[in-house]
Amino acid sequence: HYLNAIDKETGEFVHKVPIPYSYAAPMTYLADGRQFIVFATGSGNQAGLTALALKPGPAATEGASAPRTALTSRKPADIYTTVCARCHDTAVEGAPRPGHPGDWEIRLQAGIEAIVEGTIKGMPPHMPPRGLCDECTDEELRKVVDFMIEAVVAPEPVTEAAEDPTSGG
Repeated sequence: HYLNAIDKETGEFVHKVPIPYSYAAPMTYLADGRQFIVFATGSGNQAGLTALALKPGPAATEGASAPRTALTSRKPADIYTTVCARCHDTAVEGAPRPGHPGDWEIRLQAGIEAIVEGTIKGMPPHMPPRGLCDECTDEELRKVVDFMIEAVVAPEPVTEAAEDPTSGG
């Protein structure tokens, strides 16, 4: 069994590395211009985590390439679907699912700021810093958290002041 590494920006083949027979789907992310691949291997007391840092290829070192743009133009729902859903949709390692109040009850008691801070800094051993979205700004991560809890915390209804029946109005 081999893991074939493909450049995230160009789609070109970068490297081939042998991997154990038993492994989970790899996660990839780009940080400081380098691509990293992480995946779980084995199971039970033989479980482990394998991380690979790929060497920059010729495309990364030749000439000036366009700078990566921040994800500011992406909606929180898009960021969630692209980055967060792989763990949060199925509650991997207890990850809270959007729309499931029981998953959020204890977390919400700590407050939204604590949730956002944990999202940014990580919540070991399961939630990696920034949820592996190194490209996301702190504000984008805050909006993704808001998106995830919207279905859990219903906004307070806006009510108009009732007319006082004794006021003659």
